[in-house]
Amino acid sequence: REKLFSMKTPQGARSELLKEALRKANNEKIVFYDDISAIEKYFSINPHFVIGKDTNIKVTTQEDLELIKGLLDKKMEYKIGHSKDTHRLASGLKMIIGGVDIPFELGIEAHSDGDVLYHAITEAIIGALGKGDIGKHFSDKDPKYKGISSGYFLQEVRKMLGNEYEIVNIDSTIFIEKPMMAPHIETMRSNIANLLEIDVERVNVKATRGEKVGPIGKMEAVSSEAIVLIKKVL
Repeated sequence: REKLFSMKTPQGARSELLKEALRKANNEKIVFYDDISAIEKYFSINPHFVIGKDTNIKVTTQEDLELIKGLLDKKMEYKIGHSKDTHRLASGLKMIIGGVDIPFELGIEAHSDGDVLYHAITEAIIGALGKGDIGKHFSDKDPKYKGISSGYFLQEVRKMLGNEYEIVNIDSTIFIEKPMMAPHIETMRSNIANLLEIDVERVNVKATRGEKVGPIGKMEAVSSEAIVLIKKVL
């Protein structure tokens, strides 16, 4: 296995070397089944191998075209999910957003820990899969979710994706007047990436204020919105 390779086209070579090798082969009436073999024989040049993929198929027959079409159909199956989650703010409660316990005078009212960012991403993934909403799978009437860390929901939707789909990227926004989210953004991204078992570069988290307008601006509520793109795994 260390000495044998499955070769594919294209094979690349300097044109003058290839022409001369093929001319010599023709003169000697030697048949080579690939260009590189001729160059190796006449010029003692060892080829450089480029590792390829099985999905890089050479098209020769009609069956090859049908196989490629099937692979492309699977590869191009993308789905988008969107969600928005809102909770009231009140004194005497914890403010946990993106898995970060943020010290502040107000906290989030919720059946679970009220992590609006995790909730929005969780439901966006459920939506992309076409499996309803977060309440269908994690009801706020169920006592087993009372006070639970919302990271549990992200881990569960990761299981829903299984081996059939993978997350391409997540874009999310936190809507909150105070406190500032900037010091916590990178930790939030890392938390989300770890729970969903994806690269942190696939996760974007940003925050914006309400400019003292509406429930967000008046510090009566906190909200988060998320869009998730998933694709079918080949």
